[in-house]
Amino acid sequence: MTASPVIASEKDLIIMTAAGTDRIDGHMPVSQVRLLVGAMLVVFAAVLIFLSADGLLLSMRLALMVFATTLVCWTVFDLPETPVALAGAAALAVTGAVDEEAVYGALGNDIVWLMLAASVIAAVLQASGLVERLAFRLLARFRDVNRLFWVVTLTIFATAFVIPSTSARAAIFMPVFLGLASTIGRPGVTRALALLFPSVILLSAAASLTGAGAHLVAADFIRRSGGEAPGFLGWALLAAPFALLTSLIACGLILMAMAASLLVVVGGAGGYLLRGGGLADTGEVRMAGSVDPMLSAILDQAASGEEIAIGEGQRTVRLVSAFELATGQLCREYELAQPGEPALVSAACRKTSTWQTRLTVAKPEGGDGYAPASSLETVDAFLTSIGAGQPLDAEAEKKALTGSK
Repeated sequence: MTASPVIASEKDLIIMTAAGTDRIDGHMPVSQVRLLVGAMLVVFAAVLIFLSADGLLLSMRLALMVFATTLVCWTVFDLPETPVALAGAAALAVTGAVDEEAVYGALGNDIVWLMLAASVIAAVLQASGLVERLAFRLLARFRDVNRLFWVVTLTIFATAFVIPSTSARAAIFMPVFLGLASTIGRPGVTRALALLFPSVILLSAAASLTGAGAHLVAADFIRRSGGEAPGFLGWALLAAPFALLTSLIACGLILMAMAASLLVVVGGAGGYLLRGGGLADTGEVRMAGSVDPMLSAILDQAASGEEIAIGEGQRTVRLVSAFELATGQLCREYELAQPGEPALVSAACRKTSTWQTRLTVAKPEGGDGYAPASSLETVDAFLTSIGAGQPLDAEAEKKALTGSK
């Protein structure tokens, strides 16, 4: 299972780039606005550092000025990080803010070379797609949403020891997130995953010395304060348990928040159904309790994606997906359309040889009637609340349908 993030086509990117530099409604181009704002900030910083600040040595003022300039280059001018950083280091040596020996001495620091080596490894992993393939192979075994979230948390945590910086890990795990979101296909779970990935990436970064650049600053501060700076293993022994604990807590809180929202949605849907808003008289096909034999036969044999006529062809059933619960019970989501009445979205599960409807919601048609949520969100919430796994692929679905009933 692979997935590639498609943000925009090459044509769209060209149009967007041109829109950022051309004049818009006769106003100043965006590039000139960036240049003007950046220049104003640099001038303001120079006045503040060299004229307003008292009690600072010239070397301190120069160091602050270089820092402010590099910050403007990164944020306002949006220049590449590495050239700006190297130019800033060279400026510190040229202006005399830092001794040349200190600048060159950084190249002999073990932690610096550890960071460089980790960056090379991360670049290789990202270019080869190895992390994505391993992650997909590992996560494909888990069809229960709760278990999937815990495994995702542990997988992201483990990468903190190999891949430096949170941005690199975010770039590597973006295809994994898109692939999971596309495969699961439930808006509620997708929103929870969108919270889980960045939260765990940030929290787990504390586990490794190379997890973030701030760790290098902390280690250098400890060394300058007369203490013994921890190495890679020493840092991991001290910080990894705390990082793991906070990552697991974040995962648990996200699952709890998702479960709480699902209870609200499903509870509202239940009240809606009790009022009769989600059910309709379907004639031969009953939408409560056991499924009609005609529809049951379709659920037993038809593949997801098929649309089959019922009876004389006035009603049609479209099979949406098949999935399994944590107990191994097979369930199916389908949509029933009939003339003159709203379409119904239903979820039914098979127990022994009988299909039983677990939820039925009428598709809203934009009227003024009360509805607690859209039909798709209600079904999504219900499926997640009963522990439904990821939709089965064609081969797995065929084996499940032809299995023991």
